[in-house]
Amino acid sequence: MKIPSRQSRVSTPGFSRIDAILALSVVFLWALCFPLISAGLEMAPPLLFGALRSVIAGAAILLPAFILRIRLPTDWRVWLGISGVGIAYSSLGFAGMFMAGGSISPGLATVLANTQPLIAAGLAYFALNEHLGPRRKTALLIGFVGILVIAAPGFGAGTTNVSLAGVGFVLIGALGVALGNVLLKRLATNVDLLMLVGWQFVLGSLPLFVFSWAIETDRTIITGGPFWIVLLTLALPGTALAFLVWAYLLRRHSLTRLNTFTFLTPVVALVIGAVGFSEKLTFVEGIGIATTMAGAWWAARAMAIEISPEARSSTPTSPYTQVKTTAVNTRHGRQVDMVRREAVSIRAVDYPQAIHIDPDPAGLAKGDHRGADKGSGACYAQPISVDAQAGDP
Repeated sequence: MKIPSRQSRVSTPGFSRIDAILALSVVFLWALCFPLISAGLEMAPPLLFGALRSVIAGAAILLPAFILRIRLPTDWRVWLGISGVGIAYSSLGFAGMFMAGGSISPGLATVLANTQPLIAAGLAYFALNEHLGPRRKTALLIGFVGILVIAAPGFGAGTTNVSLAGVGFVLIGALGVALGNVLLKRLATNVDLLMLVGWQFVLGSLPLFVFSWAIETDRTIITGGPFWIVLLTLALPGTALAFLVWAYLLRRHSLTRLNTFTFLTPVVALVIGAVGFSEKLTFVEGIGIATTMAGAWWAARAMAIEISPEARSSTPTSPYTQVKTTAVNTRHGRQVDMVRREAVSIRAVDYPQAIHIDPDPAGLAKGDHRGADKGSGACYAQPISVDAQAGDP
């Protein structure tokens, strides 16, 4: 049943302004990586450069963890999960991202790389039970259409240099990032974030070092000030900090909701290029930017949940909580106040028209009826859950 747009809805937890600022900060840091990666690949081979980026990011995160004396995970299944995140996100993601450079047109690379939120949405449906409601489906579609428009001018660039291997590398990178995000979501609530993020980067760098040694015949690095500035900026704020914030947000929100923000990464990258490097934006790119931002705005609108004062003040201490709802008497049209005890994520519903009415469903007849006359046909109200995992109404 659809809830009227003017009504307040309750979600646990809500997507606050701070969360939105953090998500946009991650997008900015990831967009900043584009020019840094291009500069770094001119000074180092791709796999070795990706391995150095990953291991430095991991070491920078683990250092404060060791100083704070955070205990290492003891469960082998946790280590298996961290290794899975590292292999998927760091090994496959970085390898696909760096190896595709120069072998595929910029437009096609942008489109294929941004299939990651769509792949992740499919994986999250099966692995995390995250269902897409109409608003999130619309937001993903609008965002991807915007990416197509942004990438349109690049489809004609370097078409003679497009290779099947390049397409494969980009898709492997997108699949790796999507799979890594799903695994990260499963672990984020059970493992310390510093240990989880730090070790996944360190473990994910090992296959990159091995394949660099086995495949890359020329592992020469043009060392010097510019190389270390590029590498450290890419590894520390662009990778370590960004991924820590991303893992924190995944601990609080569903993957599919957050991934809609990643469509803004190429948008911010274009803006950085225009402002910082005097690159000109075309009219088509402007339309694409507006379309992508509309998709992100629509996703943010779906996340913007107004929590009622009663819900803010009531924090349940057990799986069960008393819920007071106002329903409409189906026989006489009178309002009926009821108190019932049930395991629910929504603690207050202010609008009776947003309530589904069932005539005394099993298990709800334990409530204390107040204001309901015997034989009046009073009903029990079931609030509609809009929990993060349940999808949009």
